[in-house]
Amino acid sequence: MTVQSKKARKKRKDRSTLALHKRGAAMSAHLSKDIKKDVKKRNVPVRKNDVVKVLRGTHRGKTGKIVAVDYRNYKINIENVTLKNRAGKESFIPIDPSNVLITELVLEDEKRKNSIKR
Repeated sequence: MTVQSKKARKKRKDRSTLALHKRGAAMSAHLSKDIKKDVKKRNVPVRKNDVVKVLRGTHRGKTGKIVAVDYRNYKINIENVTLKNRAGKESFIPIDPSNVLITELVLEDEKRKNSIKR
C-alpha cells in the first residue's frame, strides 16, 4: 500500500487483502475527551479489556469491556452487546471499531504504553 488511490474500489480491495499483522492500525477507535487530553492522541487501536461505549447502531449508548477482537473481519465483541437466539443462548453482536468510543484504556502492556507515548 505505497500509493494511495482515490478510488473506493481500490481502497476496499487494499483493506480486504491487508496482511493480518498489519490490520491492528486499521482497527482504531476514538478516545474520550479526558483520555484524549492525557494521551494527546485522537484514536488508538482497540485491545481486549478496553472499556468502550457504542456510538452508532441499535445498541447506541451501551458500555462494556471488549471481549474479543476479530482482525480477519474488522469487528469487536463487547460484553453487554449480545443477542438471544431461539434456544436461549446469548451470542455477541460484532461491531465495527469505528462506531465505538474508548472510555478506559488498558495500559498494563509496556509495548502499548510506549506506542501511545510516541
